[in-house]
Amino acid sequence: MPHLGNGSANIRVNQGASENWRAIWVDGGVGNFGIGVSSAGRSVFGRASMSMHMGASESFRVHSDGWDTVFEVTGSAGNGWFKGDARAPIFYDSNNTGFYFDGASGTNLNYLNVNGAWGTSPFGNGTAQLNINGTYPSITQRQTDLAQGYWLHHVDSSGQYLLYGGRGATNAGDWNWAFRAFTAQDGNRVEFRTDLRAPIFYDLNNTTYYLDPASTSVLSAIDTGQAGTYNQFRTWTNLTGYHGLYSSVHNGAHFYPNPASYGAWKIDGSRNSWGGIEFGYGSAGNTSLMIGSDSNTTGFHNNSYGWQIRWSNGNLFSAINSYGGNESQVLQENKWIGNKYFSNGGEIYGTIFYDANDTGYYINPNSNSNLAALQVQTGVATNSFYATGIVTGKQIGRAHV
Repeated sequence: MPHLGNGSANIRVNQGASENWRAIWVDGGVGNFGIGVSSAGRSVFGRASMSMHMGASESFRVHSDGWDTVFEVTGSAGNGWFKGDARAPIFYDSNNTGFYFDGASGTNLNYLNVNGAWGTSPFGNGTAQLNINGTYPSITQRQTDLAQGYWLHHVDSSGQYLLYGGRGATNAGDWNWAFRAFTAQDGNRVEFRTDLRAPIFYDLNNTTYYLDPASTSVLSAIDTGQAGTYNQFRTWTNLTGYHGLYSSVHNGAHFYPNPASYGAWKIDGSRNSWGGIEFGYGSAGNTSLMIGSDSNTTGFHNNSYGWQIRWSNGNLFSAINSYGGNESQVLQENKWIGNKYFSNGGEIYGTIFYDANDTGYYINPNSNSNLAALQVQTGVATNSFYATGIVTGKQIGRAHV
C-alpha cells in the first residue's frame, strides 16, 4: 500500500498490509533508500534486495536472498566490498589509468608485494610464494633508460636457468648470457661466461681449504691438467717445510729442501738402480750426474758414449775419447797405480822415464840409461859422483873421488 509522509518526505510502498514489508522505501529524514527491504534492513520474503543509506554509514548495499550483504560501497571512504568476487575484463587505477590489471592479458603495476608463507601455495605446482609458469618462463629487470642495461632471468627448453644481460638491446638476439645453472639431473653445476670474482673461495665440504688469490691459499692437491703443458710461476714458491716436487708414478722422484747436513736441495729416487739427475742439454747425448746405490761410485756419464769422469772405490777415472768412453785411471798422490807412484812429498816412482821430445833418450834407474849429456855442478861433496863399469868409446872426463 502506498504511503506518503509529511515534512520528513518519507515514501513507502508496502508489500501487503505489514509496515515492515516494504517493496520501496525512501526515508527523507536521513536520506535512506531501499528496494525489497524491511525497516530492519532485511530482504522481503527472502528475495534479493538493495538499500542505500545516506546517514552516518553513507553506503550502498546489495543483499542476497536472505539478509546478507553481498556488495557494499561506503560513501564516506569510497570503498567497495564484495562477499564473493568482482569481475571485469580490466581494472584501472582511478588515479592513474596507466596502471591496470588485466588477468587474461598484460598487467602494469607500480609496486607488487607478495607476502605469503613457504609451502602454502594453492596452485599445487610448488611451494614458493611467487610462481611463473609457461613456455620459457622468464623475468626481465629493465632500467628506464635501456642504455644503462637490463637483465633477463630465463629457463630454456632443456631446464637450464640462464641470466642474460644487455645494454641498449631491443631484442633477445642482442643479449648474451652471463650465468647459467644446470639441474641436478644435468650435472648440478653453474657456469659463468667470463669470470667469477670474490676475495676468497672456500671448499664447501671443508672450509679449512680455500683459495685466496691475493694472499695465502690452502689446497690439498693441484692437478694442472694435460701432459705437454707448462705451469707458470710469476714469483717465488715458498716451501716452508721439507716438501717439494714428487712423482708418484716415475722413479719415486723427489726434489725438496735438504733436511740433512750439506747442500741446499735433496734429490731422492732412482732409475735403473742409479740415483742422480740427467741434463737434457747437449747435441752429443744427454749427460747424467750419477750415484750408485752403494754410494761407492759417482761421476758424469754421457748416455750415448759412456763415462766422462768416474770415481769408484777410491779410484778416479777419466774418458780418453771425445764425449766419453774408453776410461783411463788418473794418477793420484800417495797411491800406486800398477808400478807408478806419485807422493805428496814430490817423489815420483816409475820403471823408466822418457824424454817427451825424443824417446831415444831415457833414464832407467835399474838398467841402462841414455842421456845426451850429463853435467854435475861444482862443489859437490866428495864421493857424491862416481862411475863404475866400462865406458866404451867415450871420454868420461874428470871425476872427483
